[in-house]
This record gives sequence, structure tokens and C-alpha cells, in this order.
Amino acid sequence: MLSLLDVIAESGWAVFVREANTVWGYPTVLVLHTFGMVFVVGISVALALRTIGYASEIPLASLRKYVPLMWAGFCLNLLSGTVLFLIDGRNFATMPAMWIKLTAVAVAVVYSTRIVGSMLSTPTAQVSPAGRKLGYTVLLAWAIAVAAGRVTAYDALVQTQTAVAVVLFAVVVIAVVAVTLRRTSSEPVERRGRVAT
Repeated sequence: MLSLLDVIAESGWAVFVREANTVWGYPTVLVLHTFGMVFVVGISVALALRTIGYASEIPLASLRKYVPLMWAGFCLNLLSGTVLFLIDGRNFATMPAMWIKLTAVAVAVVYSTRIVGSMLSTPTAQVSPAGRKLGYTVLLAWAIAVAAGRVTAYDALVQTQTAVAVVLFAVVVIAVVAVTLRRTSSEPVERRGRVAT
């Protein structure tokens, strides 16, 4: 497997993308990967936040129109990410951070698909406990995926330290979100709806 990755990495197109002194090589692929991430992660996170209770006045079903943009971003990331992987395949294939990233992306995509399939099909703005679990899982998975993808440019020590920091940070953020939502949902309706004069 690694020898096949070496052959691909030394092919003409891979050398061009990796080493050519032009904007049409590595910089373009990296920009496409970044824009794909904006759409897939951004929209997926917005859906996840809605399923855990943010912007509860917006009906879940009305968010369905953004789903095609999310999948377009995913396809762009899949294509550009494959190119980025193959131009340095041996390095990425033996890097734990890359496999953590790919696993987290898979979890985020599967759970985002569940949100799209079950939560967005309901005509009401209510969120179920199952929906909240889906939302929290998506948020945590994307936090891990984005951080793990970012640290692939660094050495193993920085990758390990960053992985620990990201998991701790994600847990703290999700705990704060959960506590905030619990406090908001436990306030009397008339108090939440009162406007300061």
C-alpha cells in the first residue's frame, strides 16, 4: 500500500501540484479545500446548533434548503482532500492525526445525515432529546476533525498536545452550551419573552 502511495506521489501530476511554482498547483487545491470546509462544516454546525436548541423560533424543516450547499462543500472537500492526501501519501497514511481527522469527519457526516433525515423532516420547531445528542455529537466531531486536519502540518509532539487541548476545549464548550440551554429552557416563558423598556 505504501509503495503504491509512493508511486502516486512521484507521478507527474502529484509533483506538479506539490512543487510547481504557480498558483494553479498546491495553493489552488488548498483554497478549494478551505472553501469546501466553509460550506460543509459551517452548514452542518448551524444545523447541529439548531437541533440542540439555538434559534428555536426557526422551524427545522426550513433549514432543508441549505443541505445541497452542505453536500456540495463535502464533495469539494472529498476531491481536494484526496489530492492533498495523494501528493504526500506515505506521510499522511502513517500519521495518527490524519486518521483521527478522517474518523471524526466520518462521524460528523453520518450524524449530520441523521439530522437531515430525521430532524429536518419534522414540521415543528421542537427538538427531541435524540436530536440534541445528534447535535452535540456533530459539534464535537467537527471540532476534532478541523483541529486534527490543521495539525497535520506539524510534528508529532505538537499534534499530540493539540489533540488533547482540542478535546478538552470541545468538552468545555459543549458543557457551557448545555448549561446555557438548560438555564434558558428552565426560565419561565413570560420572563424570557419580556422586553426591557
